[in-house]
Amino acid sequence: MMETITDILASTDKTLILNFFIGITMLLIGHRVFWLFVGGMAYLYVFDKMTAVGIHPTDTIVAQSLFMGVLASLAAFFLQKFTLHFVGFFVGGVALITVMQSLGVEPSSYLFTFLAGALFGLIFFSYLFDWTMVLMSSWLGAAYLTNIITITTGKIQTPALFVLTVIGVLFQGFQLYRSKK
Repeated sequence: MMETITDILASTDKTLILNFFIGITMLLIGHRVFWLFVGGMAYLYVFDKMTAVGIHPTDTIVAQSLFMGVLASLAAFFLQKFTLHFVGFFVGGVALITVMQSLGVEPSSYLFTFLAGALFGLIFFSYLFDWTMVLMSSWLGAAYLTNIITITTGKIQTPALFVLTVIGVLFQGFQLYRSKK
């Protein structure tokens, strides 16, 4: 017998659905709503780190992650200039580590890897904001979506990371091009 959408949603881990929604949003429209990108990034980062520790119940992890996401969104909205540089630094570092892990590569030095990605993110966010937001939000959205695929199937999805990133860049790049006309 075929399952309905509600049956599938009821049997699926709610946090995977929320992470999927945030990943898709960052992949497809992350550059257009900077504050939402910042909030989504904070949510996913806190969720990932608290899950890795594994000492809190899932509801607590989701609640604290949402709280930090909302707080980061508000900071991005009201303190945009400062937040822009901070987010460039933070997203660059986290994105490089996340993408490496989704490719199945563990960094030999997390601090060095974070700082290398952070420097890249800071420079690019400062000078090429629109296209950096397109690239970073596509890259990060793709990394989190492939992480979900890896968690649910147990297989590393390197081709999916590349394909999703390209789809995100093309989709958002087209939106950016149309808005500049």
